[in-house]
Amino acid sequence: MIATLLFVLFCTVTRAVPYMRPAAIQQLSRRTLPLNHHVIKARPQIFSHKGASQEEQITYTGNWAGAILTTPPTNETYVSASGQITLPIPTRPSFPPGKTVYSASAWVGIDGDTDLNLILQGGVTISLEPNGTVVYQAWAEWWPGPIHYFTNFSGSAGDVVSVEVTGITNSTGTVKLANMNTGQSMSHNLSAPSADTVLVGQNAEWIVEDWLQDGLEVPLVDFGTVNFTKCVGKTATQSVGLEKALAINIANAGNLYTDVEILSDSALSVEYLQPEESPLPKEASELVSNGPPTPAGSE
Repeated sequence: MIATLLFVLFCTVTRAVPYMRPAAIQQLSRRTLPLNHHVIKARPQIFSHKGASQEEQITYTGNWAGAILTTPPTNETYVSASGQITLPIPTRPSFPPGKTVYSASAWVGIDGDTDLNLILQGGVTISLEPNGTVVYQAWAEWWPGPIHYFTNFSGSAGDVVSVEVTGITNSTGTVKLANMNTGQSMSHNLSAPSADTVLVGQNAEWIVEDWLQDGLEVPLVDFGTVNFTKCVGKTATQSVGLEKALAINIANAGNLYTDVEILSDSALSVEYLQPEESPLPKEASELVSNGPPTPAGSE
């Protein structure tokens, strides 16, 4: 049974709320060399709770916030996903206290929601060190294979980073990144790490993630707001925007950590919320506290 819990509520709300899945990220040193790389395994089991109405689906997860295209157009598969990420200004959150590295990762990817065995993805990790140093590091990965770090990447708060993830075949792909402010660009070719991790093209996603270290989420940095623009998933014949994307938020210990809003067919924002100021609705809080029910037939 997948350990990370995903909570889905159906109710009427005044703002869009996102759902998000697993991914892979790392913690960075001052010199932009990763101290470690830890992978969040595939999408957690979804458990549903129906509220008074079903006008909007609200989904919570322990580690992802953003938007997912959960199915491609009929008889099509996603062959690429792209978007632009505006690098935020990270600050120290009120929780957890102490001197540590706080971090989050913003990325664009293909697959990993329908098929739990793989993700082709690329993005930027945002870290705040104990001395206040901010580190941005770009990377590419065909999870669960090895991660590739773009060690020559440089970025600053406010820079817009373009990310394009493309499946060339179902077992080969490429990740392209470009800093639109500096003109710096880079790319890396990747291959499926095994025969059972080839692309199926069922999902495209735009995510901010609280990645895992030694089985635990790293302290999530207060990233302010991460804006994704020019978001599009492409099949061989169509371009698909965010109109029908599933939105997801990060929630833990009865508190909400993010607010995701799908702003248009090509843009979304992920806002960090101070957890002590953002309690979950009662129904969601009970699920987070008590855990999901045991699925039928799992015993």
